[in-house]
Amino acid sequence: MKERRPAVDAVVAGVGGVILGFLIHLVAVFLRDNGPTMGGLSLRGNGAAIVLPVAIAIALLAIWFLARRRSWVAVVFAPIALFVGLFNLGGGF
Repeated sequence: MKERRPAVDAVVAGVGGVILGFLIHLVAVFLRDNGPTMGGLSLRGNGAAIVLPVAIAIALLAIWFLARRRSWVAVVFAPIALFVGLFNLGGGF
């Protein structure tokens, strides 16, 4: 039987959440500055906020995956780390 390591899961969830959050932040900033325009629809400016539901979906999937592994500390760390990478590490939008 495979041994569970909740501490390793928590560290991976924390580091992965920060990195993934920062990458989503970079995509949002790129879309804010250089986003495409299609007729009356534009992803420039506030339209870049369309990537935020992607971050919510990633957080929910991470919570679901970690809860299935019974890594409760990682369940707490994953959304916090995603938030830190998305909003704190790179600054605001």
